[in-house]
Amino acid sequence: MIGVSELKIALEEMYAGFVGVLGEPSMKPFDYVYIDDITKDIKGLGLVKRVSHIFGPDRGFITTFEIIPHIEVRDLHDSALARVGAFVAE
Repeated sequence: MIGVSELKIALEEMYAGFVGVLGEPSMKPFDYVYIDDITKDIKGLGLVKRVSHIFGPDRGFITTFEIIPHIEVRDLHDSALARVGAFVAE
C-alpha cells in the first residue's frame, strides 16, 4: 500500500494547478469542482485549496483558484466517486 500512497501523492502534485474562470462568487476553499478541460483532455473532481476573487476595470470579475485533484486509492469498481468522473489511482 505504500507504493500506491506514493503514486497518489505524485498524481496530486502532477495535476494540481491554478484555474481562472469568470466570476464565481460562491466558490470557497474545500469546495469540490468538476474539471472538463477539452484542450488537455483532463476530466475529474478536484478540491479547491484556495480562492481569489478579483474585480477590475480591465477584465471585470474574475475568480482564480488552486485545485488539487481528488484521487481515490481503491479499486475502480468499488469507487462511487469514480463513476461520476473522479481521478482514480488503482
